[in-house]
Amino acid sequence: MKAIKFFIRGDFDSAYLYRGRLILFSRFSCIAILELSDIVDKIQEKFPYTAPFIEWCFAKNEWLSNDQSRSLLKHPLLFRLFNRWLTTVQNWQPDLELTDFRVILYEAVKNCFDTVLDCVIYNGRIYFATDNSLYHIDADWLRKRVAFPPTLTKRLDTRCVSLSARYGAINASSAHDGLFSAFNEFPTTGESFREPSIIDGPSWKSDWCSYDIVNYDASFHPRLLRTTREPVSKEKTYERDKLFLTSVSEVKQPLSSFVGKESPAGANARFEDSRLVFNLNQNFYTVNSNNEIDSVKLSYPRHSNRDEPAPEPQLRANPQNALSSQKLIDEVLSTCTMPVYDGLVFETCDSVKFLSKDGIITLIDEAAVAVKTYPKSIDYQNLVTVVVEDGVWLICMVDENV
Repeated sequence: MKAIKFFIRGDFDSAYLYRGRLILFSRFSCIAILELSDIVDKIQEKFPYTAPFIEWCFAKNEWLSNDQSRSLLKHPLLFRLFNRWLTTVQNWQPDLELTDFRVILYEAVKNCFDTVLDCVIYNGRIYFATDNSLYHIDADWLRKRVAFPPTLTKRLDTRCVSLSARYGAINASSAHDGLFSAFNEFPTTGESFREPSIIDGPSWKSDWCSYDIVNYDASFHPRLLRTTREPVSKEKTYERDKLFLTSVSEVKQPLSSFVGKESPAGANARFEDSRLVFNLNQNFYTVNSNNEIDSVKLSYPRHSNRDEPAPEPQLRANPQNALSSQKLIDEVLSTCTMPVYDGLVFETCDSVKFLSKDGIITLIDEAAVAVKTYPKSIDYQNLVTVVVEDGVWLICMVDENV
């Protein structure tokens, strides 16, 4: 596994990739948007030896999900060229400036907050969690130059630390103030979006398990919030989601409560004794005191009769998962999954590393401010954005045996 990366110098709180663009939240309270195609063009102009595959890595990397492109790379001649190129650029780490590129600046956020703690873009809407609130901006991404409204919309009056969005809903974790959620975020004409309401107690982050919400009130205490949902009408669009949430059950259950007859031995103890838990959809990973990773899957029984209550899911063994039995190093602060390679990006106090079946490689040797992967994306599923004190790293993970 190889990591191809470059660095853009600047003062940023957070970064996000969306629809061919890199969105940067500046510490000077503005949003900078760069076209990935422009970034790649400037890199190839400055470093000609990076062509042509640098474009595949950062601007047109849908080849990972494109069978024709993958088949093309299996041609012996092209495969040799690709691997020769990887050898040439594997130690290439250019240091670029924001002024090297065409930048769109959105400055309506000035004086609204001090720090962006997290961001997510869903269905074209930019959500950002800050030290004093949750905000959103509706941008027009279809124009050649992204268009913004004159003002941003404030959604909460409390500090937000983490966000997750899917199925027409936005979830905002507000630490000790609880988990807030707003459903039906994109109503039809004439309706207004709903204000977020509190759906659970303390929350440091949330994620998704099938259509249900997972609330982490600590790094090792996940709770499952069961939801109800309806099909998306033809008048609405929620990216590729075909259902949208309508409500959350009042019963919130610790994940360890879903131990049943088919659960592996000690499943309950894995959660109680772990020092870190994270999930990718229905796969839950625990890290014990020896830094060993174990995995279980929350399996939902088939249910066709809507007049009867849905049966409870059960934790089941997940022996085929590639991360099971792997071992982390150092104290882990946060994790991001990269399912395209069955991999895990994890942050320590002074580095960001990547774990796969081939072992651990170091991506950067410094403390990170914010780390993001894009597991649900088609175009960016093998990319990592890492914001550090003086800039942002864009990292492309490439399997040389593709």
